[in-house]
Amino acid sequence: MAAATGYVTSARTRNAIASALSYTCNPRNLEDGYYPSYNCTLTELFDDFQNLRVCAEPNLQLSSAELEMRRLADLFLLPDMDGALDAEAVDASDDDSDHDTKQHSQDGRKSSRLAQKRDAEEVARQEDQRAAAEAAQALQIATQEAVDALLVTQIKAADPEAMDGASAADTSFSSQGTIPDQGSLNVSPDLALCHTVTVEVPKPTNLDRLYTWKLRRKLKVVHECFRVFLEIKSQPTRRQPNDIIERRSWQEDRDEYLAVATSEIIFYLVIYFARDLSAKSVVAMVASGLHWKWLHCSRHEIPELDYTVPLRKSAAVWKDNNVFMAAAKKFEDAPTFALGSEKSDRALTEMRAKTLQIVEDHVAYRLTMLPTKAKGKGQAAAEEDADEGNSSSDDDQSQPGSEQVEFAQSWENLGEF
Repeated sequence: MAAATGYVTSARTRNAIASALSYTCNPRNLEDGYYPSYNCTLTELFDDFQNLRVCAEPNLQLSSAELEMRRLADLFLLPDMDGALDAEAVDASDDDSDHDTKQHSQDGRKSSRLAQKRDAEEVARQEDQRAAAEAAQALQIATQEAVDALLVTQIKAADPEAMDGASAADTSFSSQGTIPDQGSLNVSPDLALCHTVTVEVPKPTNLDRLYTWKLRRKLKVVHECFRVFLEIKSQPTRRQPNDIIERRSWQEDRDEYLAVATSEIIFYLVIYFARDLSAKSVVAMVASGLHWKWLHCSRHEIPELDYTVPLRKSAAVWKDNNVFMAAAKKFEDAPTFALGSEKSDRALTEMRAKTLQIVEDHVAYRLTMLPTKAKGKGQAAAEEDADEGNSSSDDDQSQPGSEQVEFAQSWENLGEF
C-alpha cells in the first residue's frame, strides 16, 4: 500500500461535527449523534485503499464451543502442585535435620515426631494424588459432554427441522436455515475498520447458485479481519466552561467517559484476540463526544479473561488485573485530540500509517476460532466448492425454452427489490 498524503478534515466531516453539536439535530447529546463524524473520518482516511472499509457495530462472536474449551482449560489446567509439595517436604526435612544436629541429646523424641510428620505428609500426598485423579476424570467427562453437545449441534445444523424450540427471532432474515448459537458471546464495538480480501471466481455450473454469484459481482471473500476498533461515548456538555474550576470539573467528567470507553474497548480486544489467533496487534480508539485518543495495542498488552465466570464487559474478571490496569493506564496517558482540529488531523495521519503497517505485515488467513455450528449437512467445503464450480463458458447458461429464461428476466429486474 502506497503512503498517502496527510489527512485533512473534509467539509463532509465538518458538517457531521456541526450536526453532532447541534441542539436541533442531537437534542439529547447522545453518543450515537457522534457516530457519523467518526464514520466519515475513518472512511475518508482510508478512502484510497479499496480493501479497507468502515463497519458499524460489527459482531465479534466467540462461539459456545470456543467458550467451553476455554472454560475447561481454566478449570482443570491447574498449576503442578506435586512439585510444590515435594519442595515443601525437602525444606521441612532440611529444617528437621539441622534441628536434630543442634539438639542431638533429644534424638529419640525428635525422630519420633519427624516420623509422624512424614507419615502425615505421605497421607496428604496420597490424598492430593487421589484428588488429581478425580479432577482428571472430571475433565474427561466434561470434555466428552462438550463433544457430545457439539455433535448434537452439528446434527441440528444438518437438519434445520431438528431445531426444537427455535423461534423466528433466532434465525437470520436472509436465511431461514441459520442455526442459532445460544451459548455464544456476542459483542459489538461502535465502529471498526475491516480488511477484506476477495478473488474473482468462475461462473458456477450449478444454475441455482448463478443468481447469488451475480449479486456478489463474481467475487468470493477469502479473508476478513478487523484492524481498528473505536468505542464512542457522549461528552459532559457541548460547551466547555470558561471558568478554570468548572473547566477542570468538565475535563474530569470527560475523562470518566473515556475511562468507561477504555474498559469496554479492552474487553472487545480480548474477545477479538481470542477469536483471531493470528492477529498480533490492532489499533484501538476511544472517544468522548468529539474528543478522542488512540493506541497501538499488541496481543501481550491485553489481559486474559477468567472464563470460569460469566463474561460481562461491565464487570469483567481478569486473570491478572495488573495487566488490565497497565493497559488502562496506557490509554489514560495517551494524548487527547479534538476531532476536526489540525492536531487531530496529524494524529489521524500517524494512526493511518500504523494501521497500514499492520495490514501489510499480516497474511490473508482464514478465521481461527473454533466453530460451533457446521454448515448444513456438514458439507461446508463441498458446498463452497460447488458454489464456485467452473463453467465451460462465460456466456449465459440459460437455453431458449428452459426455466433459466425466468431467471434471466428476474436478474434484469433486480432493481425492483
